Amino acid sequence: MRASAIKAFIVKDFKETFRDKVAVFWMIAWPLIWLVLTAYIFIPPGADRPMTMKIGLVNYDVSSGFPVNGSILIRALEGAEYKGVKLFNVKIYEDKALLIGDIRRGRIDAGIIIPENFGENLTLGQTTLEVYLGARSIQSTQINRYMLERFIEEFSRVASEEKIAWAMKFIPGEYVPLEVLEVVEGFLRGLAKPINTTFTEVLPEALISREAWIGWYTIGA
Repeated sequence: MRASAIKAFIVKDFKETFRDKVAVFWMIAWPLIWLVLTAYIFIPPGADRPMTMKIGLVNYDVSSGFPVNGSILIRALEGAEYKGVKLFNVKIYEDKALLIGDIRRGRIDAGIIIPENFGENLTLGQTTLEVYLGARSIQSTQINRYMLERFIEEFSRVASEEKIAWAMKFIPGEYVPLEVLEVVEGFLRGLAKPINTTFTEVLPEALISREAWIGWYTIGA
């Protein structure tokens, strides 16, 4: 059997499996709903409280031919909040020209174009997004870029983890040794996130002493 025929068979099998809406919901849609629990990472550095970004979206992936479409990204944006404050005020546009026009007029802070087949490509491979940022000032541009980059990064991370967990189910455990499965899973997770970094804040010695803490507390009170 030629490689092209094998690939066609695998893709066909994948698509048929993913047409089960219940399976798709539990694999991708449900975990993304929980983005609201980690929304704190979207607060820009130096901000003392959450801020709401006005964002426009054009969704070209509205077809019902595949169980997952562009609405999954829209729901995640609409649901993201922190301490009761919505992080994104979402406005839907009919086309790209109207969206960019409102960015230029300062009516919205940024815009995202969701392409056709976004949901299918997200599920079965790699997809794309077009992001447009208002450039009214350097500060606002940096803040808006930071929020959207962190959101898309978290969205991608959750989707990758769920896709890996699902892909591992295709490997027959009764025929493949456990140690091989662990190596394969580790390799796949490494592809999705090669470096897993942790950051720890280290207080200067001046703030470690009791006297310094009392002074810091008094100033901050």
